Amino acid sequence: MTRPLITEARPEIVVATMQRPQGTIGVDTHVQTFVKHLPSVSRPVTLVTPFSSSSPLVRPVFGVRKALSLFDSSAGVGWYHRWHEHYLRDALQDVLTRPSEQVVYAQCPYAAAAALTAGTAPVVMAVHFHESQSEDFVVQGELRRDHKVFREIRAFEEQVIPRVHGIVYVSDFTRQTLEHRMPHLAAIPHQVTHLCVDPIERTPRPRDGELIMVGGLEPRKNHSYLLKIVAAAAAMGRTYRLTVVGGGTEKERLEAEARDLGIDGHVRFTGRVPDSRALMARHQLYVHTATMENFGVALLEAMAEGLPVLAAPVGGSREVFREGIDGEYWPLDDSQEAARILIALMNDESRRATMANSAVQRAAEFSIAAQSGKLLDFLDHIAAVNAGGECAMGTPGESTRPRRERGL
Repeated sequence: MTRPLITEARPEIVVATMQRPQGTIGVDTHVQTFVKHLPSVSRPVTLVTPFSSSSPLVRPVFGVRKALSLFDSSAGVGWYHRWHEHYLRDALQDVLTRPSEQVVYAQCPYAAAAALTAGTAPVVMAVHFHESQSEDFVVQGELRRDHKVFREIRAFEEQVIPRVHGIVYVSDFTRQTLEHRMPHLAAIPHQVTHLCVDPIERTPRPRDGELIMVGGLEPRKNHSYLLKIVAAAAAMGRTYRLTVVGGGTEKERLEAEARDLGIDGHVRFTGRVPDSRALMARHQLYVHTATMENFGVALLEAMAEGLPVLAAPVGGSREVFREGIDGEYWPLDDSQEAARILIALMNDESRRATMANSAVQRAAEFSIAAQSGKLLDFLDHIAAVNAGGECAMGTPGESTRPRRERGL
């Protein structure tokens, strides 16, 4: 870890995340964009992950999760939280040495807990989930609601979240659902700051692809339904080429389903790709069938690349694109009607072009330049209010638990 210099009395922002330094999900995109941007506005920042720990046991311990998940994926989730928090706290102890000059921007409740117990700097937690992280793991197929880990995650959140110094919600949807579950959170300083994507200067290339969807091959993304829409369009005489970007355990099943539907020759599963936005830029229309989105970074990335969007108005996606302007809504329970909406838009090149221009302009409203000032002001405010180094989980200047020794 490279430690920055503190300048102009502004606090160092310590970004704490349970994720790897580089990743492909929405949390990763947010962290990478924010951390990359801060030096350009002369803000000191340090990124800390469990992999920042100097313990030689980090990777072997993390590797156990794969073995556990073969027998019980829910137990694997519990192992992940326990040990990623442990080593994140271990790494943060080396960083959080000047509480009056630092503020922690934690990306989940477990990262927040690690920060609250590793030092006395104020902690602001980002809420990337709706209601509970336990529900996100359920819809991803990794956790069962009848498993004790499900209950443990919810109890942990109810203990930790009320003790943070501030909350950043990535959409108003996440705020509403979490405050519905825990109404007392409304009393904690908070704000909604949407996730960001930046425009990328590219050499214009032909849009030789037609439809594209980006997202992990997991139940929540609802790829099976998308295949049914493409098959329904083919039955109506309109055959479209679909590119599906993302890795996951459902790939073989989805490939078999495409064969059964008779569209396997028109569907390409790429797996994970290093630059999905560059691939988006080669397509004409972004299609999305997820049953839930806490925000919808993939939608926003597609819009930044000049693609109109077809998606359902679920969760935070309604805060991303505007129906009839940047794209269209389609149903998640009627593949025939969804196919008719798809065909109508693909047949109207002029309308797609107008929507594409609007989508680019809309995406610019979510650029890091447009959003970062609001977020930085909030982090600075929380740091100023807590400049004395008061720890929300205990008495001023004290952690609530003794620091653990490194390792197990």
